Amino acid sequence: MRLQKQYQLGSMIIHYCQQYQISYEQLFQGIVSSSTFSRFINGTAELERFIINQLLERAGICPNQFESWIDDRDWYWFCKRDEIRCAYNREDYGLMAELIQEYKKICPKVYPSYFQYGELMQAYLYGKQKTEEQFLKQALNALHCTIPDISSIVWEQACFSIQEIHALILVAEGYSRLQNYSLAISLLKRIIRYTAVRQIELEEAIKFVPYARVLLAHIYFQMGNRDDAVRESWKGIQLLKESHCTVCGISFMEELLQSIKKQDNQKPGNRNKEIYRKISNAVQKWKAILKEYDIPFHMLHSIQNYENCHIISDSIQAYRRLSGKTQKQFCDGICTVRAFRDIEKGRTSPKTLCFHDLMEQCGLPNTKHTHYTQWNLRRIPSHSKGNLEQYPLWFCETVLINRLACSYGESGNYLKAVELLEAVYKSYQNTRTTELLSYKGYCLTLKNLANYLQLSNMQKQAEAVKKELIRRELQNGHLQYADIGIW
Repeated sequence: MRLQKQYQLGSMIIHYCQQYQISYEQLFQGIVSSSTFSRFINGTAELERFIINQLLERAGICPNQFESWIDDRDWYWFCKRDEIRCAYNREDYGLMAELIQEYKKICPKVYPSYFQYGELMQAYLYGKQKTEEQFLKQALNALHCTIPDISSIVWEQACFSIQEIHALILVAEGYSRLQNYSLAISLLKRIIRYTAVRQIELEEAIKFVPYARVLLAHIYFQMGNRDDAVRESWKGIQLLKESHCTVCGISFMEELLQSIKKQDNQKPGNRNKEIYRKISNAVQKWKAILKEYDIPFHMLHSIQNYENCHIISDSIQAYRRLSGKTQKQFCDGICTVRAFRDIEKGRTSPKTLCFHDLMEQCGLPNTKHTHYTQWNLRRIPSHSKGNLEQYPLWFCETVLINRLACSYGESGNYLKAVELLEAVYKSYQNTRTTELLSYKGYCLTLKNLANYLQLSNMQKQAEAVKKELIRRELQNGHLQYADIGIW
């Protein structure tokens, strides 16, 4: 019972609210109604993953710490948001405008956070196409979806989702474009200080702090305050370097180059010339690498907010087939065969009690969100390589199989190591939620697979896997496994 309570998301949110002295009203305001929130923390209501992410972020919890099941409705909304983000990254602004309008028309009115995403992306679009006044107005519209008035924010007690912080940064950018530098600097400093006051986890902080710092450096540069521009750029570069993060790396270095160049015209120095030369070379290398792997310079990583997800219908169907049971045998005593067919086909989501019983049938934890670092590993059943490729692996299981493969490899059985790792690799590829599954588990598999392919003298395959590893890590904006000296 204690273990089950530990994994109840409502109990965890209550704990963090008490720890950070956040009132429930502060937490749910602009996201869900008080009655829905009460039912959620009591375990009698379930919310969409996107809404849960907003609550987790406001409570200071990183959503990527959890593995979860999402239904086809969640998946549908993720795909809609991802289409908008991808159009922005490709600079296809005409398509982006159409997608935003479609998204806003069908947005569920009961959840302001959904609508805020559309307004936020509209602000990014206006930043490329409209006047400075229209851009600032749209950024404020996005913010007002969940925060009625920017002047009413009590920063010492505030709690924001990442989406709201990005809206605040866009407001600061709007102020700077209208040359209201004092308001912009004040707002950006508060945002950066917010990470320290609220003790935001690094994994969450790198989603917005680099963006805020590069904008602050740019404002100082525009004001002619070169020393502060250099200082902010350098702080940002150090933050990225220490966390092996690449988001905004090029922007920081270009800002630093401009500031140093202007300073050198006034008071040239050997040290500045050396730094300028090194940074200039680094920028060229970064651009060449990102161009080779087709990675946009200004990707909106933080707006995605999904990872470690499995679709309920796909997972239940995979486990049922692995068990060798018919639909009638699998759902016996839980629900009708007709209802179960609808669940497997994604036409409907299982109710709370039904979901828990189905998870027990699958041998999975009976809660929708499980903290994988503390979860007891379940035993992976004996099956052939073919079945493993269809098996919906969790992060902890991926790590377990990687360790097993490395044990084979260390004993000289490279082919067996490759066979296991290729099966895990294909398991990731065979799911609709490939892009939502833990990139850490995926990249760990790619790293080990490339290593044992190389030791097996399969150089071409090893190079292809290495390229996929680098592409995925650069796309995520956080280097951990790729053997690349980008810093």
